[in-house]
Amino acid sequence: MQLETIYQSRYQSIAVEKSLQLGHQEWYQDTVDMSDDEYRKDLGQLVRKLERQKIPQKWLINLSGFHYIMSPEMQEWHSLNVFQKIFVGQEFYFAVLSNGDFVNDLAVSQTFDETGNLILTTKYFKEETPAYAWLLDFA
Repeated sequence: MQLETIYQSRYQSIAVEKSLQLGHQEWYQDTVDMSDDEYRKDLGQLVRKLERQKIPQKWLINLSGFHYIMSPEMQEWHSLNVFQKIFVGQEFYFAVLSNGDFVNDLAVSQTFDETGNLILTTKYFKEETPAYAWLLDFA
């Protein structure tokens, strides 16, 4: 598997495996100190980067290091300013690796539920191998 990193910050990295149409997002431990403003800034930079590229249809989202708790207001912001800007026009698949924190997992789940009319198929996993296998089942 040949991953190309297309975005890197203090809080996360995004890499793409072009031959498989697969994106990888990994969140880092530094999110424990992330403010709402830093979240908006970091995701805003990511969206600007992704808007200029072909977006993979399948995504492995690793939340093992994600400790930022999104308020309902930030969940709505995420839907309007991330999902509604870059995940449009086709169906997308997200395999989400949970970090095991109930409150964090709930906030992330609610964020994926706030996608409006987008076609996003999301499944949650505890381990990477079955998550990756699930994504590869989609042509």
